Amino acid sequence: MLRIVEERNIKEYINNYPATSTIIFITIVLHLLTYVLGDGATDYETARRFGALYSANKDWSEFPYLLTSTYQHIGGFIHIMLNISFIIICAPFLEELYGTLKFVLLYNLTGIAGGLVTLIFETNVISSGASAAGYGMLGIYIALIVKQHPQLSRVNRQSIISMLIIGIIMTFTVPNISITGHLGGLIAGALLGMFLSTKHNTKGNTIASIIKTLVVMFLLLVGLNFPKNMITTQSFSDVINKIGLEGNNRSPLLSSFHGVNDEVKWISNNYNNYFYKSSNTLLKAYNAGISGNATSALETVDTTIQEIKRQVAEVQSHTGIVETQNAQYGLLKLYQSLEQSAYTLREGLTTMDYYLLNQYVLENNSIVESSESFLNNLQSLY
Repeated sequence: MLRIVEERNIKEYINNYPATSTIIFITIVLHLLTYVLGDGATDYETARRFGALYSANKDWSEFPYLLTSTYQHIGGFIHIMLNISFIIICAPFLEELYGTLKFVLLYNLTGIAGGLVTLIFETNVISSGASAAGYGMLGIYIALIVKQHPQLSRVNRQSIISMLIIGIIMTFTVPNISITGHLGGLIAGALLGMFLSTKHNTKGNTIASIIKTLVVMFLLLVGLNFPKNMITTQSFSDVINKIGLEGNNRSPLLSSFHGVNDEVKWISNNYNNYFYKSSNTLLKAYNAGISGNATSALETVDTTIQEIKRQVAEVQSHTGIVETQNAQYGLLKLYQSLEQSAYTLREGLTTMDYYLLNQYVLENNSIVESSESFLNNLQSLY
């Protein structure tokens, strides 16, 4: 593989690859903070608060998230570990080849590019992760192969091409992967790699390189904040409409693909952001109620019932498409079952009738089973 990392300890790795180490450190810390200061990386609201990109907000105010979403990871342990493993494999060679400043710019610019393509072409998606920058590094390697860089051996070139083929297959076959983010990062990396020289600056000592890394990231973040403060006459959405990247300018085939894709993601986001959260809230209220805090639990149940009613009305009024009609109906049925279980729980907590409380548990178990079936059907639509 590109180059086997033979450092005997973490300190040696940091000294040799300070920029890569800093990127990995920030990524891990940000992920852990979602659990310490929020509801965890699987919670969409927490992910958004810690930097995830929301493509429905087609305004200049979304631009800083193009960078922060490269470091924040929605999902559990597997998502972030796959991306960190990819960074550990691919980044050290590029850091040595380009030096600290150029490497940090390349990594972050390809991540930003992936986010920008997602912001332009996706309508209602919350996304984050280092994979756009990871594919950006693959793009850089492809450029180095095209330029026949002398430090890339034949074995390394074969490994890179194999990784690219596997990555593209996964991009189009694995559910919940941002196709736009991956392709945007890959193309940006290839273009930047073709034009940016590998004759790098002097790396300097470890502390200096870490400071350079942080400064570059800070300046990029500051730069991404400029448009929202300087461009007040038109939104980002207005701009991309004018140049034909949004609206009715897509081909029929692409429009059909995006229609199904967008609807599936709307249903998935609604399930994750509202249904799943409401279901967990009711279960917590049940646990609190049987532990002796029935008054507080009842207040929580009443609030949740109102939220469920709002979501039932939203799902009923949502104008979907034929291809996802069954999935939308399945989501509606889940909400209606959840609403019924909420009323059972409220009555059980009001009277402390253990028959009703047990009935709620049975209804909740049935909802869990229905949810698994619903998610399997939803996944097949991808």
